[in-house]
Amino acid sequence: MPPLIDENMCTHCGACVDVCQSDVFSMRVEDTVPDATYADDCWHCGACVMECPVQAITLRIPLPMMVCYK
Repeated sequence: MPPLIDENMCTHCGACVDVCQSDVFSMRVEDTVPDATYADDCWHCGACVMECPVQAITLRIPLPMMVCYK
């Protein structure tokens, strides 16, 4: 499950693209909302959520991984 980006809050800074270790996000065109191109590769580490300056990203944790986060 890829992280969700709120398109209304996103400032198109690209911080999530730069910080993601799995290269989940990509910006095909500058000044657009990043796409979760490789959503299946997401490690759910939360780096994109922490790096976003406007808190526009929400991390969705898959049910089997919820045990690790509680």
